[in-house]
Amino acid sequence: MKLYLNGHNYKYAAEQMLLTLFPGERPEYPDAPPLPGEDALLLRLSVGPRQVTAHAVLTYGGAVYTRYARAPAPGPEAGRLEQDRVLQRVLKNAFYRAGTDALGREPPWGALTGVRPVKLPTRDLERGLTVREAERRLRELYHVSAPRRRLALDCAQASLAAKGSLAPGDVSLYVGIPFCPTRCAYCSFISADAGRSLHMLEPYLDALCREVRAAGAALRRGGRRVRSVYFGGGTPTFFGADGLKRILAEIYKRYDVTRNAEISLEANPDSVTAKDLSALHHAGFNRISL
Repeated sequence: MKLYLNGHNYKYAAEQMLLTLFPGERPEYPDAPPLPGEDALLLRLSVGPRQVTAHAVLTYGGAVYTRYARAPAPGPEAGRLEQDRVLQRVLKNAFYRAGTDALGREPPWGALTGVRPVKLPTRDLERGLTVREAERRLRELYHVSAPRRRLALDCAQASLAAKGSLAPGDVSLYVGIPFCPTRCAYCSFISADAGRSLHMLEPYLDALCREVRAAGAALRRGGRRVRSVYFGGGTPTFFGADGLKRILAEIYKRYDVTRNAEISLEANPDSVTAKDLSALHHAGFNRISL
């Protein structure tokens, strides 16, 4: 789809919403205007002293859909990150409203993009909002459906309960494996198509083990204990059971891992076998996220 941005350069926000609503489309930024009836989006942003306004004009399937979204302008006390969040949210909402008019339906997660919908209600609850207030924000700002709102709030409350159970010396360890068999359209993480990066797998594994040793020494000096370990990606299982076992063995050797620690692994069903899972279980992995 041809995208035309006016008054801003938030390409990433526009592309995220494009992939959410029209996953078969790919963004184009042509210099020439679209032909009559051609699929295209004009996404305009106006920032005033009190209000920011986004205007989306979407041409799709020969019809034109026009929608607006508005929000109070961030005050001078807001930092650049908060300003960007507000402006991008308004742009996404304008595109979302025009896009759902064109499609005649709304996705279950509404206008949320990316892969971490729970961080928003978690942040709201941490800053003192009630569950009802956090749910209202998911509904009004992001158009999230009722079942997904309940799920997000359940997960947010469970996350805060887990965080509250940490002792002063406890830490959680994240191990990143940035390789995937293919790259998913929705993904916003740093990852490489492993088919094109096979030569990097062994050097990365060696470097990661060196980092595990260095970080382990630092945590031991600081008297820190590892409460949980999470292998994420990318697709960690693309490394194979032997590579993952090697990393986990280094962690057990170099870190003070608490008894019954949660050792989690992300896995794509297409890149893991029952034999792999059995080997990983015997190596110490006790949770899996498919």
